[in-house]
Amino acid sequence: MVGEKKNAYKLIPSQTNILKDQLNYLSEPRYNVGIGIGLQNRKINYKLFYDIVENIISENDALRIRIYNESHRAIQEFRNKKDITYNIDFIDLSTENDANTKALDYMKLRYRTVINPFDNNLFEFCLIKVSDVYNYIFIKFHHIIVDGRSCILICDQILKSCFGIPTESNKQIYKFSEYIQKWNIYENSLAFQQDQDYWRRKFSSYLSQPILSGFNLKYKVSMEKNVSISKDRCAKIYDFCMKNNCTLSHFFLAVISFSLVDLFEIENLTIGISVLNRRNSKEKNTVGLFDNILAIKLDNISLSNERLLEQISSELVESYRHSMYPFSLLEKWYKEKFGLSAGLFSVVVSYIKIEKSENELFDVIKLSHRHEFTPLGITIRDMENDDIQIDFDYREEVFNGNHSMDVFVDRLLTNIDNFIKYK
Repeated sequence: MVGEKKNAYKLIPSQTNILKDQLNYLSEPRYNVGIGIGLQNRKINYKLFYDIVENIISENDALRIRIYNESHRAIQEFRNKKDITYNIDFIDLSTENDANTKALDYMKLRYRTVINPFDNNLFEFCLIKVSDVYNYIFIKFHHIIVDGRSCILICDQILKSCFGIPTESNKQIYKFSEYIQKWNIYENSLAFQQDQDYWRRKFSSYLSQPILSGFNLKYKVSMEKNVSISKDRCAKIYDFCMKNNCTLSHFFLAVISFSLVDLFEIENLTIGISVLNRRNSKEKNTVGLFDNILAIKLDNISLSNERLLEQISSELVESYRHSMYPFSLLEKWYKEKFGLSAGLFSVVVSYIKIEKSENELFDVIKLSHRHEFTPLGITIRDMENDDIQIDFDYREEVFNGNHSMDVFVDRLLTNIDNFIKYK
């Protein structure tokens, strides 16, 4: 514990990296994390929503973090619920024409506004009424306190309460502040040094990034595209994964790699993989910033489907053993070593599984801040009992002309079909 205030701690490296970058780009919402949820055939009043959110804020200490400066360094304080004030917004569009479009536009615009990280609430909740039987729930956070998994956990809490699904009566609440203390112990341990040595050995040589040629770091706005994988195609993908003993995320990593190699005519590729980085069941159910990025190197990608899947599996199994080490520290060291402004990779892939029972009628609204600083960010959303959605946030100066996003997506879908034909 540091600072003059109670429950105050220094930022962990991932938080420090986020804050430093945010301060360099104060007008850009590049660290917004959130989602929109459309609820069908459900009358939700503001009081019910307010009570649900109050309970969520009370149970999850990461949402009560305040960042402030003390002696020229950033400190995070975990405040008690009674010590913070906040607004939970309600917007009624039910009497307006084209209310649904207005609600969607409102969420998209609000998601692209910046949350001031200093001495401020780092969350926003809003209920938007479209009609008597349809509402939207808008949630937004600053990434310095939560990750993608946390958004799913909070959505799950909201949906269970809205649909009257009982939660565990003896549910164990694990505090993110406990993880911060655990991380501070790890930082001074032998395990930290061993993990650091592993990553520095792995990336001791310079890696060329042909995809980054012509990439302008000062270019601000990224583009977005969404592709839906049909249920029929999904069934074949699941069947392929089962027969070849690979996960869905490994399958898509292989297909994405093949498609990039095909598009940019390269042999080797380094990809960033977003991982949950939660070590036990308590952490898996805790709201906070746990996630990390693993950088994996893939060589001779064009050899064969089978060899590529084996290479991906081998790389990830080894890297997972050292996934506690913050990617931000590795990238900082790598840039300094080789005098670079660009990072280790040009593609980041995330995988999210969204469970959806037959009794829960809701729509997931993907929101984009349109300030992706990696040339290509890919999010694979596995909608259980439904289709698979792939979201692309990309920089147009990289994906254009013969390398356009439309061309890349066409090759991706073709390679999916080629893979599932392989036995």
